[in-house]
Amino acid sequence: MLDLLEKVFKEKMQTAEWQQKIRAVVPTYGSTLTENPHLIDQTLAYTSEVLGCVTKLRAKPIRFPRFRHRRSRSK
Repeated sequence: MLDLLEKVFKEKMQTAEWQQKIRAVVPTYGSTLTENPHLIDQTLAYTSEVLGCVTKLRAKPIRFPRFRHRRSRSK
């Protein structure tokens, strides 16, 4: 899906505004997880915490910024 966004909105995906929005939804966007095992542990710990799963990871959950959805007003 992100590949499609990068292809269709190539110029917009490079702007700071879009980067911020993408990272709000996918906090590890732009990071190479295979080269950063600690980030993998943090991400899995965070996901497990949000989903209420039990995990035995060493890392503390990373604190990702919350994405605020704009709700449309119904009349």
